[in-house]
This record gives sequence, structure tokens and C-alpha cells, in this order.
Amino acid sequence: MRITGGDPGRLALAARHAADAGLEVWFSPFPCELSAEELLPYFATCADHAQEVGPTSSSPAVS
Repeated sequence: MRITGGDPGRLALAARHAADAGLEVWFSPFPCELSAEELLPYFATCADHAQEVGPTSSSPAVS
């Protein structure tokens, strides 16, 4: 399941629910109105959230 949005916390919550349901998760942040200076910290935060969801026994992959 592809999880897309702009709020890292909401993306992580949706990704966790999908992973818990046994779905393969594609964590896809989509920032719309961030400056170039805001992008790196934003994507770093998203990467941290994606790692926290990570693969589990019920979910084969989080990409």
C-alpha cells in the first residue's frame, strides 16, 4: 500500500496500521509547500518514521 501525504506523523500512523494488517507499505512523503532549506530535515524526519514502522513479522516490507 502506498501511503502518501505531507505530515510525517500521520504518514507513520497510517503506515503502521497498514503494516499491522499485513500489507507491504510504501512510505511516500509528499511535501507541497516547503522551501529548499526545509526539505532535508523534513525527509530526515520521514526516514526516521519509516524506519520505526520498518518490516515486522506481519509485514514483509516497508519501502
